[in-house]
Amino acid sequence: VVPIGLLLLAIHAPALHAQALAGRITEGATGAPVSAALVELLDANSTQIVATLTGADGRYVLEPALPGSFTVRVRRLGYAAVTAGPFDVADTRRLDLTLDTRPVELEGVVATARPACADGPGVGPETQRLWDLVVGALDVTRLAQELNAYRFDMHQFVRDMDVQGLHVLEEGVQRTTEGGAFAAMPLDRLDRQGYLEPAGRASMSWYAPDPEVLVSDRFLRSHCFRVVDGRSEGVVGLGFEPTPDRLERRPESRDAAYETLAGDRIVDVRGVLWVDRATGALRDMEYGYVGLEQADIAALSGGYARFEQLSGGLWIMRQWVLRLPNLDFRGGAPVPTSLREIGGYVVD
Repeated sequence: VVPIGLLLLAIHAPALHAQALAGRITEGATGAPVSAALVELLDANSTQIVATLTGADGRYVLEPALPGSFTVRVRRLGYAAVTAGPFDVADTRRLDLTLDTRPVELEGVVATARPACADGPGVGPETQRLWDLVVGALDVTRLAQELNAYRFDMHQFVRDMDVQGLHVLEEGVQRTTEGGAFAAMPLDRLDRQGYLEPAGRASMSWYAPDPEVLVSDRFLRSHCFRVVDGRSEGVVGLGFEPTPDRLERRPESRDAAYETLAGDRIVDVRGVLWVDRATGALRDMEYGYVGLEQADIAALSGGYARFEQLSGGLWIMRQWVLRLPNLDFRGGAPVPTSLREIGGYVVD
């Protein structure tokens, strides 16, 4: 993976007419620049207005579209988050901040019996702690892709297998140069339609949650969260599932094939974001689909993504796979005939 000009993206001189805030983020103990730190402008409701990443020399520039009073928040894994303000960006042109190192403490985080839905991950300190770590990594992944901060070689593939997933029937592979893994449908479309959409002739389009979706306010408001026991002692999970109200909604588009699969309700996602207990690093995400009528089809549908933090602090989605059943509608009933995997992975 080769970073390409993150520094340039972070320190371009703003246009004279723009309201801009610039500065440098350094480590408190050593004065060394902190690269790939997430710098955000927040409004009075703590909603992110604009964000960027620091360059290799710790510099950043933020340019909000509209003037106003904002708070600055700076986060990076391994450091204590810092906030400053609120203040008017028009009156404050430069803001340098320091970050102090802080070890991650997740050893005491234990599973919760019930998901918290009232205020998203903010319900319960342990859930909030995990959410802060997860959203930090996902936000950096999203921004690095949006800023085109790096390019890498990726193998992308589509393969059909037997229903048991044991034998490959057909496979196509291509090698591309990409600045990100995959992008989900626009947020407003997912909100109205869900993660399953008719594609004509009894076929379906299935969608997956990308980093932009996962950190969005819409996802936060429409899903419940809880702490999940790890698959091993070294990890702990942040589980998510749609709220009951979300699953009662009707999709914007549906046909006879859709109604056979999901009735007249929306299809959403449920899964776990796994975090390393020792380092606080986001390791991977696994998810499946909620709202499907047949248990066998639901069991064959889902996906996963692997995340990795690079040496300079940037996060990437190292690998992703979406697995779906190929269906034959026999007498109106969907029957899985084979499996299709769509995915990709970064080539070192």
